[in-house]
Amino acid sequence: MRLGPFASDTALAQAQSTLQPLAARMAVATVSASARGWRVWLPPLADRDAAQAMATRIGAAGFSDYYVVPDGAEANSIALGRYGNEDSARRRQAQLQAAGFAAQAQPLGAATRWIDIATTAANDDAALRAGSGAAQSRALDCARLH
Repeated sequence: MRLGPFASDTALAQAQSTLQPLAARMAVATVSASARGWRVWLPPLADRDAAQAMATRIGAAGFSDYYVVPDGAEANSIALGRYGNEDSARRRQAQLQAAGFAAQAQPLGAATRWIDIATTAANDDAALRAGSGAAQSRALDCARLH
């Protein structure tokens, strides 16, 4: 079955720990909501000065579409473009990586994490869901678990 979604690393780790003794196989699945596009970016650097220095390097390498994020959860990251589809974002990522920048491409939109589990014995779905702290459970073909 698939249990989740888990909103934090802590909740996911606690659920994995609780479920491990019951698992014949277990894996974490990341499920993306329908993407609203793609972004290319550099994750946050150590501080504003480091981010500004990286932006200067990016500009010197001939890239003009970038923005240093000044505050919030992604402060000191560098936005390198938004794209309507994955292919365009991956092309931009490849261009930046070829120039020596550790650019990342990722879909825009919420992604959730779930635990896919095949249990060692017959277990009650509701009990597994409650024990793991999962809000939902879904039937899953055990052949999909590796």
